[in-house]
Amino acid sequence: MNRMTGLPPQFATVRLGTDMHLHVASTETFKRTTVAAFCRQPLAEETVAAVGLLPRVLRRGNSQWPTAMDLERELDGLYGTHLGTGVQKIGDTHLSWFVLNLPGDRYLDQPVFAKGIRILLQTMFSPVIEGEGLKKDYVEQEKQLQVGRIRSLINNKSSWAVFRCLQHMYQDDPFRHYELGTVEGVKALSAADLLRQHRRQTATAPIDFYVVGDVSLSEAQQALQEYTHIAGKAQEPVRTQVTSGTGESRTVVEEEVMGQGWIVLGFRTDVRYSAPERHAMSFLNGVLGGFVHSKLFLNVREKAGLAYQANSGYNANKGYLLAIAGIDPAKYQQALDIMLKQVDDLRRGNITAMEMDATRSRLLSRMRLTQDDAISRMMYHLTGNIEGSRATVQETLERIAAVSKEDVIAAAQRLRLDTIYFLKGVN
Repeated sequence: MNRMTGLPPQFATVRLGTDMHLHVASTETFKRTTVAAFCRQPLAEETVAAVGLLPRVLRRGNSQWPTAMDLERELDGLYGTHLGTGVQKIGDTHLSWFVLNLPGDRYLDQPVFAKGIRILLQTMFSPVIEGEGLKKDYVEQEKQLQVGRIRSLINNKSSWAVFRCLQHMYQDDPFRHYELGTVEGVKALSAADLLRQHRRQTATAPIDFYVVGDVSLSEAQQALQEYTHIAGKAQEPVRTQVTSGTGESRTVVEEEVMGQGWIVLGFRTDVRYSAPERHAMSFLNGVLGGFVHSKLFLNVREKAGLAYQANSGYNANKGYLLAIAGIDPAKYQQALDIMLKQVDDLRRGNITAMEMDATRSRLLSRMRLTQDDAISRMMYHLTGNIEGSRATVQETLERIAAVSKEDVIAAAQRLRLDTIYFLKGVN
């Protein structure tokens, strides 16, 4: 813990290969050690399904432990070590991740850190190959599961409404793609497609290894040394495209068989993650709908009684803000008018001292809480690297503390309504 700031130690970074970096935060705070590897690729229509599926297939087994049972037995032998895989998108970057969670060596009779790293690397780089592709049974089984995951998105109506709003907002942008791909795209994949994607990913994708725990930089570097030759030539970094749009809004109404409706207001901004104004935009989101003291919650849900849920969310990576309300479909216009009024109030400066103080307190608390979780610490650091922001946690806390009412009003002027999306419930 840094006595000056009250914050845990930040990451020390070393370059391992052409486009491979290791970031280590040595700390005795956690009894377990978390290791994560992140592979970065552009979000693209032609690769989204393969990138989305590949980590799941790799988790089924590798050349040394070729079955899921073999792999689980090996992990269990390391005192219940857990290995997880998945994908997500950060702005225009499609991120594959592999996360290893294992007990700290100082609590054990026999150290497990180096052995755990070996399992992680085998999973990432040494898949089970069958003929001209990855093992066909694994691919086909994971394809079925992935199709189920994609189809399940529509069952959560609020998430589905947000997804559809963003698809309309970014219909000509790679950001429109779901990180798991489409049902059709996944079904079309072959075992050979997945092997080609694995080889392309291994050869060209920048890789960031993160370690949070009671491990030194030299220990982590030594454990990874065997694989530093893997990374291929350096790739041009993916920089998210952030645009404020045309300034013209559209209204989209789609129907689902359900008892309620969901309004999503999609606003674009020209504020990217690395811009100093990002903190004022986050503050604006907190005042508008980020917390229970916010305008949408109090005016749409509590006072007017129009919404089951009313909030907002700001995606600093892509530069958009969404205002969301779950309503009775018959009260659409009334709810829409009140939601838009809250945004207009922000532009006019109708912001109370209570709203400013409560938002500041919650944003500062949320930022500090990220330091209590290993994965959150990694994601904060990684996102900064991806989007070109090197601000430390302490610097971010200082910038949040310095945001003024005038800054929030200025941020509100940069909101441009792009899409009004209504998922209308019908009998």
